[in-house]
Amino acid sequence: MKSRLPQLRYCALQGFIWGIFGVLVGYSHVYLLSLGLSNTQVSLTLAVASALSVGLTPLLTALAARWKGLTVSRVLCALAAGIALAGLLLLCLPGGPVQGVLLYGLAFIFLHLVPGFANSLGMGGIRRGLHMNFGIARGIGSICYSVVSLTAGRLNERLGVWIIPALAGLLALGVFGFTAAFARCAGGCLEQPEPGKKEQGLFRANPGFLPFLAACVCLMTSHNLLTNFMYEIVVSKGGGTAQQGSILSLSAALELPTMFLFVHMARRWRCDNWMKLSAVFFTLRALGMLLAPNVGWALAVQFTQPLGFALYTVAGTYYVSSVVSGRYELRAQAFLHMTSTLGSIVSLLLGGVILDSLGAGALLGLAVAFGALGFVIYLPALSRVERVVGA
Repeated sequence: MKSRLPQLRYCALQGFIWGIFGVLVGYSHVYLLSLGLSNTQVSLTLAVASALSVGLTPLLTALAARWKGLTVSRVLCALAAGIALAGLLLLCLPGGPVQGVLLYGLAFIFLHLVPGFANSLGMGGIRRGLHMNFGIARGIGSICYSVVSLTAGRLNERLGVWIIPALAGLLALGVFGFTAAFARCAGGCLEQPEPGKKEQGLFRANPGFLPFLAACVCLMTSHNLLTNFMYEIVVSKGGGTAQQGSILSLSAALELPTMFLFVHMARRWRCDNWMKLSAVFFTLRALGMLLAPNVGWALAVQFTQPLGFALYTVAGTYYVSSVVSGRYELRAQAFLHMTSTLGSIVSLLLGGVILDSLGAGALLGLAVAFGALGFVIYLPALSRVERVVGA
C-alpha cells in the first residue's frame, strides 16, 4: 500500500490543480463580466495576467533554485495558499470592480505558475525512484477539469457567480493538502536539486532546448487558435453552442487513453519520435478543421486529438525530464508550461484580428501554419531519447 501512496496522492494533486483551471479559467469571463467589465476589458485583463505569469516564471524558478531550503513543494503550497486567500477575499470583502479584478487576476497568475512546479515535483519523484506514472495523473487532471467545469456551470446558474471564487478557493486547499501529503510520503527525495551557478546554465547545457521551446510556442498557438475561437469556427461550419460543446467534450474524452498509456508507448518508440508525431497531428487537426465542410466532419476531426495535444502534453513532460539534468528540471518544466501560456497570448492577439478581418478560414489557415512551423523547428531541436525517465 505504501508504494501506491505517491501515485494516489499525486493523482489527487493533479486533479485539484486542473479542477481549479476548470472553474477559475473556464468561468473567468462569466465572473469578470459580472463585475461590470466589457468583453474587451475582460480580454485585456486576462491577457495582462497571463503575460505577468510568463514574466514571473523565470523569476520564481530562479528564486526557488537559489534560496536554500525553498523546496518545490513549499512553493506549490505558497501558490495554493495565495489562490485560496484570493478566493476568500473575493467572497468576504465588499468592494468595487477594481478590487475584484485585482484579486481575481492575482489568483489567475498564481494558478498559471502551479503546473510547472507540479510537473517538476512529480517527475522529480519519478527520477528519484518513486513508482509513479505521470500520464495517469495528468489524465485524472483532465477528468477533473471536465467534471468541475460542468459542476461549476450548474452551480453558477442556481447560486450565482460567488460560487466561482468559492470553488477555486476550496480546490486550492486541496492542492495545498495533497502537495504536503505527497511530499511526506515521498520522504526527503523531493528537495530542490542543487542549483546552477547561472540562470542561463539551462540553455548552455542544453543548446537545443531554446528552439524546442520556440516550437512548443508555435504548437500551442495552433492549438489555442482552435480552442479559444471554437465557437466562431463551429458557427462558420453551420453549427452553434451545442455542437461546440460536443466537439470540446469529445476531444477531451479522446485525450485519456494516450495519457494513461504513454509510458507503455514510450517503451516501444523513442519519445522524441512521439513528439514529432504530435506536431504532425496538431497540424492535421487544424487542416482538418479548415477543410471540414460541415459540423459533422469537424466532429470527426477531433479523433486526431489523441496523437496531437494529448500526446504532446504527456510526452513533452517526460521528454524534458529525460534530456535535462535534475539540476535544471524545475526551470525546464516551468518553461515548458510557460509555452502554453505564451501560445494562448499569441492566439488571442492574432486570432481576434484575423477573425474579424478575414474570417474563420484565415484563422484556421494560420493554425495550420503555426502547427507546420512547430514541426519544422522540432526536427533539428529534439534530442534522441532512447529511454524516458520512469519507463
